[in-house]
Amino acid sequence: MIRYLTYSDYGLLENMKTNIHNDYILRIFPRLVEQGSLLGYFENDRLIGIAGLTVFEDEIGILGRLRTDVTYRGRGVATSLMKELIQKAYVSDSMKWVGYATEMDNIPANELSKNLNMSMKSKLVSARIRPGEIDGTDDGLVFKSITDPLVKRSELINSFKESQFSFFPYEIYYPLPYTPSLSNLYMEKLEMYSSGGGSFFLMRDEKGDSYLHVKLFNAHLLTSKPMWNIINKIANVEGRTIWIDLPKEHADMLGESFQKTVWHLIGQGRTMKL
Repeated sequence: MIRYLTYSDYGLLENMKTNIHNDYILRIFPRLVEQGSLLGYFENDRLIGIAGLTVFEDEIGILGRLRTDVTYRGRGVATSLMKELIQKAYVSDSMKWVGYATEMDNIPANELSKNLNMSMKSKLVSARIRPGEIDGTDDGLVFKSITDPLVKRSELINSFKESQFSFFPYEIYYPLPYTPSLSNLYMEKLEMYSSGGGSFFLMRDEKGDSYLHVKLFNAHLLTSKPMWNIINKIANVEGRTIWIDLPKEHADMLGESFQKTVWHLIGQGRTMKL
């Protein structure tokens, strides 16, 4: 049986054997139940698998929070949960794309895409950088803070389109296949710095740690000292780790002195067949 989890299912979730130490799902369980976003797979009143769907801008659904009891792995539990979530997502006429991001080395998650008739949309690299770890070279650029919401929106969308990136770094851990109809609230959280050589964007994010998410679509800015001066100062004062998502060829320009993760963005539009 598959159904959405309720508050009373906490004990069953706690007893699932997933081999995940200190699983964050348990910490945020009440919020997930309140949102109605966590689906459970039950067998003989035992919870043996869970999965969730996060919806962005009412048009993109990202699958995740997939857990299967180790005793029941290899029996199609994950596939059944994902297919159910996909079907539920496409009940909404506004939903345009459903998929998920997984690490390149996560073989089971990558193989799961075949069962869901999904394909890889893009490969990207997430770099986590400590303040001051990258200094850059002085290119003479002068950046100004831009606060006009219309200018920010226009520059963000145009910069993304001109870059021809195959993903949009919406949030940390959440690359999307394209730039959606971004809400005013999202744009309010976004800081923009512009120069004659291009623009970059900053957003603060809290996901287990405090991050400064850099959205950058101009490769030549990656070595700009004036840009890194701004980023390093903010990250250092606020005690944040810098996170930037890039295509592999751009990420290689940053060197190898910090942590990088390669992700696969996998999914399909609403014409998919299950």
